[in-house]
Amino acid sequence: MNAAILALVLIGGILSNCSSSASSIYAQTLASMKKRTSGAGSLDVTLQASSNPIVKNRQTNFTVTFDQRTSNALQRHIDYDLTITTDGKQLFVASALADDWPLHAAEGIVRTHYVFQQSGNYLVNVTVYGILFNPTIPESALFPINVF
Repeated sequence: MNAAILALVLIGGILSNCSSSASSIYAQTLASMKKRTSGAGSLDVTLQASSNPIVKNRQTNFTVTFDQRTSNALQRHIDYDLTITTDGKQLFVASALADDWPLHAAEGIVRTHYVFQQSGNYLVNVTVYGILFNPTIPESALFPINVF
């Protein structure tokens, strides 16, 4: 009887520990994800960083997702660019890496990376130039980033 009670207590402790670990991972994932509506409201743009907090001198991987506002489904065939600035100085331009402008997200999801050299406040700007092969008036989604 005592062994059965001890086993139940141990199993309960293990399960509650797993549950709190999963919640902690989920909270970290949510904290590193930011969603904004593009300037004219055509799309929801989500920026997810691979780490939270973002730390200088370490590569940060970014995933950008373009969603339809009405259905939250991925919006395919987006022409876009992504820039990173600080104090008005442009540090990174995604299209410059590809030597192509604008970039094209066929599936509505893109990945890129950047190494922040200094701690401080940065701005990630995702600008949409076209949807479904149709040019649009440029719309931006701005994401403030704090680097430690």
